[in-house]
Amino acid sequence: MSYDAIPIRPLVSLFELGWRSVQESADAQSQLKRFVIGLVGSFFIGSANPGFNRATGIFTMAFTPSKDHRRREREQKKLDKRMAREAAKAEKRNAEIDAQEAAEEAAEKAEKEAAEKAAEEERKAKEEAEFEAELEAERKALESGEN
Repeated sequence: MSYDAIPIRPLVSLFELGWRSVQESADAQSQLKRFVIGLVGSFFIGSANPGFNRATGIFTMAFTPSKDHRRREREQKKLDKRMAREAAKAEKRNAEIDAQEAAEEAAEKAEKEAAEKAAEEERKAKEEAEFEAELEAERKALESGEN
């Protein structure tokens, strides 16, 4: 399949006016072809294609992630894992501290309840002793009154 010859001179001057990047050299025809393909492709592809440069109207090579990009992804993955481990350790440490505080609080509450219970028993024992003393005094008064 062959193509008809395209008069290059008017197209080159048009290209120079519109895009200001073509050189009059041996590769002017290949640059012109890229320009035309890029111009036509821009209508269909638009700026969404990262391989198409709208400024030059030239398609660049397909984008593939570099080894550096993969290295950065690996490092980011490692960093994410480390942050997750540190967060889990901090959570565990906080849970242990909370459990220790709860145990101390429970011990203080139990100690306070034991002290209150002991005070209540002591008050009841004192009351009982006073009652027994009064009862004994009344009984002695009745015995001395009978004699």
